[in-house]
Amino acid sequence: MNNLNKLWKLCGLSPDELADVGENNPRAYMAVKGAVAEKHLHKYFNSLLKNGSISSFRMAENDFEKDFYVKLVDGTERVIECKNVEVLKISSKPSLIGYLKFLRSELGLIEQIKESELLDMKLKDLKVILSSLPQRFRESGMARYDFSASRLKFHSVYDLNLDLEFLEQFEDSPLSIDFQRTRNQKGATENIESKAGRFYKEREIDIVGACLFSRTKRWEFVFGSCNHFERHPKYPSHYSNRLVIEKSRWSKDFLSVV
Repeated sequence: MNNLNKLWKLCGLSPDELADVGENNPRAYMAVKGAVAEKHLHKYFNSLLKNGSISSFRMAENDFEKDFYVKLVDGTERVIECKNVEVLKISSKPSLIGYLKFLRSELGLIEQIKESELLDMKLKDLKVILSSLPQRFRESGMARYDFSASRLKFHSVYDLNLDLEFLEQFEDSPLSIDFQRTRNQKGATENIESKAGRFYKEREIDIVGACLFSRTKRWEFVFGSCNHFERHPKYPSHYSNRLVIEKSRWSKDFLSVV
């Protein structure tokens, strides 16, 4: 069975029709983007395996396993979670003006409003304009990703020899990760303390692979060690549910983080 037949069997849609579904339904696209990122990280680890940089790796086999288990050449194992970085925020007046100007110039939206008029508007009025647009422009989706990528000098983490310079371009709008589970751990009870079950415990994982697509339009990763993760303010035995990617502590090279 070829790939097109497999796709048709899964959803009864052509590639273009399926792309339309993702583009016009941001929430549906977000639901699958995590799995897509995991597939790209699988390809990355497979390349390390082929060149002998790691001994083996495997993906999670059930909902409550971690995303990847990588065995190094010395026989030790590392546990990795794959996460997408969050979309560029457009909550401030300058960022929202920038986004609306992008939609106007690149997609022909809100052409009835001059750029100079946008500059003079209050934040609440800019938010009204945004709320009047179709869902695919308001929420996390391709328009927001395109806008984010348009503001970058370096789009690929491999454009430079050093991670530092690539990550420096995000200093004004830091890369961040919503670092929590999508569901409680198995066996968690419904009480106040069970809320901690959404957060990762100390040493539960070793490394996070952060997919940059939401900000760069590239299915590439930077890696960070849990040794540098902040603790949750209410649950000190757990990591914070928000990670900020600091330029000196994350790298595109998995092995250097190990």
